[in-house]
Amino acid sequence: MILPETTTVAADEWVSQHRYLRDSGLRFFDLLVAVDLGDQVTEVVTHVMSADATRRAMSRIEVRREERIPSLVEVFPAAAWHEREAHDENGVEFAGNGDLRVLITAADPPPLQRSAALEPRVDKAWPGLYEPGAVSGATRRRRPKPVPGVNEEWINGGRQ
Repeated sequence: MILPETTTVAADEWVSQHRYLRDSGLRFFDLLVAVDLGDQVTEVVTHVMSADATRRAMSRIEVRREERIPSLVEVFPAAAWHEREAHDENGVEFAGNGDLRVLITAADPPPLQRSAALEPRVDKAWPGLYEPGAVSGATRRRRPKPVPGVNEEWINGGRQ
C-alpha cells in the first residue's frame, strides 16, 4: 500500500483543510496521531480516506506545547476519540473538543512527551539474556513460565 503525500497545514487552515477533504469525498476519518518532536513542538498527523479506500489524504500540523489546535469534531465526529487520546498521552490541547477526559493516565507531564521520565524497572525481571550492567557471560535468565492453558508438549516439543 502506498500512502499519499502528507500536506503540511497551518493552524488557521486545519479545520478548513479537513472540511475540504470531507466535501471532496474523503469521509472516513481513519487516524489522528501526535508525536513529540522535542523542543516543545508536537506534530499531529491525520489520515482520511474514501469509504472504499481508493482515495486517501494525510495532513500534518506542528504546534508548540502552549498552543491549542482547533478540534476536528465538528467536521469528523470520529476525531473525538483520537483527540482525547492525543491529549491524554501527548498533552495536545484541542480547542472546541468538550470531552478531553482522561483515558489512561493523568500523568504530568503526559507519558509520551520527551520530558516525561521513564518509570524504573522495579518489580519485573529483565527479559533479556543478561541483566543490564552484568558481566559478559554471567547469565541470569530464568526458564520462562508456560502460559496458562498451554500444554507442556507444545512448549518443549514433547520433551520433559
